[in-house]
Amino acid sequence: MIENKIPIATDEEDRRWNEEFRAKWSGTPYPPMFVTADAVVLHRGKILLIRRAGMPGRGRLALPGGYVEHSELIQDAAVRELIEEAGPASQRGPLQPQFLKDCITGWRLFDDPKRAARGRVITIAYVFDLPDQDKVDVTAGDDAGAADWHEIPSLDTAELFEEHREILQEMVLSRQLRRNGYTPR
Repeated sequence: MIENKIPIATDEEDRRWNEEFRAKWSGTPYPPMFVTADAVVLHRGKILLIRRAGMPGRGRLALPGGYVEHSELIQDAAVRELIEEAGPASQRGPLQPQFLKDCITGWRLFDDPKRAARGRVITIAYVFDLPDQDKVDVTAGDDAGAADWHEIPSLDTAELFEEHREILQEMVLSRQLRRNGYTPR
């Protein structure tokens, strides 16, 4: 589990950052929409989370992910962000993009217009089910201050960044309940 050595942003710091971010985009002819891709990575009954090193949400736990570049496919963005932020590797070396794509078992769109404080963010989250046979180590990179595997039942969702609580609820927790014969209503 990730020990938090990164100070968690106060509500006031997050509010100010979001105000400044929205102000930067206020001169556009249309309100901007941002497309992001997140990686919900499961391995040996645990979920991969990073700890955000910068704003917004500094110090909070989050799924690896980020903005989709104009020239890339959304699925490719999820894989790129996973590699950049968590550097997953087994004893055989870094997990390659095609291998990671082959581990995708599902995806879901999250597009509630009010789900992110920084503005309209449309997220496509992909579930990566990594095979259990090889241990997968992770190393934080890019804008992640830390990366680690977390036990899902003991996860404190209050520590999660913005809308990542909803993504985990929809894509992981309800999925585990269904596997155990329970169907959420």
